[in-house]
Order: sequence, then structure tokens, then C-alpha cells
Amino acid sequence: MRCGKLYPPIVTLEKCACGGPLSLEGARSSGTGDGVWRYRRHLPSMEVELSLGEAATPLIPCIGLQKQIRLASLYVKDESKNPTGSYIDRGSAVLASAIASSGLLSVRLHGDGNYIASMGAYLARAGVKALGSYELPVDLSKTIQASLYGVKHSSSESSPVVSYRNPFMLEGLKTIAIEMVEQLNTVPSAVIVPTATGVLLFSLYKGFRELLDYGSIDNLPVLYAAVSKGHPLVSSKQAHTALFLPVADKTYIEEARKALRGTGGDAVEVSDAEMIRCVRVLARVEGILAEPSAAASVAACFRISKRLASSSPVVALVTGSGLKALDLLAYSSDATGAGAAFHRIKVEILKAIAERAPIHAYGIYKLLNERGLATSPQLVYAYLEDLSKRGLVYSMNVASQRRKKVFYLTPVGRSLLSLVTY
Repeated sequence: MRCGKLYPPIVTLEKCACGGPLSLEGARSSGTGDGVWRYRRHLPSMEVELSLGEAATPLIPCIGLQKQIRLASLYVKDESKNPTGSYIDRGSAVLASAIASSGLLSVRLHGDGNYIASMGAYLARAGVKALGSYELPVDLSKTIQASLYGVKHSSSESSPVVSYRNPFMLEGLKTIAIEMVEQLNTVPSAVIVPTATGVLLFSLYKGFRELLDYGSIDNLPVLYAAVSKGHPLVSSKQAHTALFLPVADKTYIEEARKALRGTGGDAVEVSDAEMIRCVRVLARVEGILAEPSAAASVAACFRISKRLASSSPVVALVTGSGLKALDLLAYSSDATGAGAAFHRIKVEILKAIAERAPIHAYGIYKLLNERGLATSPQLVYAYLEDLSKRGLVYSMNVASQRRKKVFYLTPVGRSLLSLVTY
């Protein structure tokens, strides 16, 4: 895409030799179909077309929220209503179809929990074996969801790797833009997009550009990227240690910049705390339960409300369901009951490590009991293992100490601890 080099459309080819991303061009399908295949004329032609009923997600007028933000007209495009609870299902339908059409019997998925769970569902339907290696941190609920679809956790290199940046993924994701125009019967003035790697933002730009090239619309909406603190779209020097919307891959960052420049938009920085706050606002004002990263678009609307005041309609994209992140939300909520008590102990473990690191597991156990939290060494060890898997703590072996393994907080663990409300 950057250097102009052409490749055949091989499903496992995800990056150009120059280091830039790839974009699919050429033969398109005709007619219509189910799910994302309603937009077949915009999608690559392939032998197998998989669908779980993705797409056709609601575009919800948010009267209460637009009053709070002081906007003339605000809609939420609720992608949490896709089959696995994530916008990624649109891309998975196309990418999994390409994998099935290619004859591959197994693939290794690498990415975040939403990506692996979504692809796991569609590959299960295709009868393709899926292995998964997760980027940390990952919500426990998403790993459980993926395992129920048959995804086996593995870093084996025997199967080809298929990741979120795959060009077939972008083909499915761009249908969000096409559907948005169809539902509004006009072009939105502004679209606010939760942005991490830039793949989603560029996909929407690609969709709107196609509509413009086809003569279906006369102008492009202004695209805004809702990004976390220290994101490369806003800072090249600041360390990026945010808990939500982490940037695991920078392949599409330049393309995301192109999308912002091409529409007169901008990147809007929001904090983890602002995303958590907007999860509550969305739920309590509009009845929409979003996961924290998905609520970044609403947080950005609050941030740039004056800039958006004359725009109508404005669309905030909600990318995933809060039901997929209840485990993580419990750390920073005012919930009560047994589940909250379970998370309270984990929070106290994080606090103990923050205060006393380096500290060994038995030292944490003693500190918790001194603070009136009845637990056992075995439970502390189990919780530490879980926190390690989530990328919140890490351990080091110290040969000079009798208890050799000591624990520290990761930058992500520190970010999470800063959000705790009890």
C-alpha cells in the first residue's frame, strides 16, 4: 500500500516486504447475502461465505447523552450487538471465510481477547482448528469465551499465524462505515472511533472512501480517533502504559494518520479513568453497557464537545460489550457481594505489592491478614498466578533470599490500581 508492490491475495500474507500494511483491491462479489455479506459488492469474492448474523447493528439516538455533552444530535453505533459481542465479528466473517476458502486446516491466532474469541467462533463454524496466543493484559471472560469455541492456547509455530492486521479483516470492518450511511440515509458530520492499532480507524476511512469513489456519497465525515494516554498518534516520546486501548502493533499507525488528515480530523487523548466513567454514563443514561475501551468514543465526545457543537449528526462508535469485561470492571466499580469481595482481595494484593515491592507471596499473605482480610497462602499463590497471566504483576527469582520469588507491579498493574474506587 505504501510502496505500490503487488501480491496475490494469500490469506496468510499480512505485511509488505517494505514493512507497510497490505490492502485488498480487485474482484468483488455481486448480489447480496446474510450478515456482513449484505455488502457483497464491497467485499472480495471467495468460495466460502461464513456468517453468524453479524452486522445490522443498531444506530441509537442518544437524547440524554447528547444533552449532557451539549451536542445537537448524537448517535451511538452499538457494535456490541454482534454475535460474540464485538465489532471484530464483521472482519472475522470475511477473514475466516478466506481461511476456509484457502483450504487451511489450522491457524494460530495472535491478538487480544476480543480478536481470538471472535475468530474462534467463525473458525469453529468453518471446521478449522484454531490455536491462540494472547496479548496481555487479557480479560479472563474473553479467554473462557475463546476456549468454549475450541481455541487452544498455544505458541506453537507449526500453524500459520493470522492476526488482526490481516487485510481480509479490514474488508469486513469497513462495512461499519457503509452501514452507518445506509442507516442515517446521509453522511454523519463526525465519527468518533476508539483507536489502538489504527486498523479500525483506517477500515472506516476505507469504507467511506469507497462510497465516495462509487458516487454513493458526496463528502467524507470528519474522523476522530479516541486514543489512550501516550498513544503514538499524539506522542512519539511519551511512554504508552495505558490499561485500555494498548498499541500492540504499529503497522497501521501511519494509515490512521492518513485517515485523520484526509478528513480534517484529529486524535483525542482520553485517560483510563475517563473511559471507566463513560462506561457508567452510557449504562445509566442510555442503557448501553460498553467495555472500557469501547466507551473511549464517548469520553472523546466530552473532551471535544465544543468542537462538535456545530456538527450534526455525530456518531460515537461503541466497539464491544461490557459483559465481556465484567471481571476487569469489578476492580474499579462500586459493586457489592461475593464477586466484589473476590476482586477486593486481588486489589489488596496489588496494593501490597505497590507498597512493599519486592515482596514474596508469604509476605503478601501476612500483610493481608494484618489488614483484616482472611485468606490463605494457597489462595494468595493462586491470585498471584492469575494476576501474572493478566500482565498485572511479574516475578523475579532472588537467590540471596530464602523465599526466592518476589513480585513487582507491571506498568499496566499500576494503571489498573489507579482506577480502583474502594
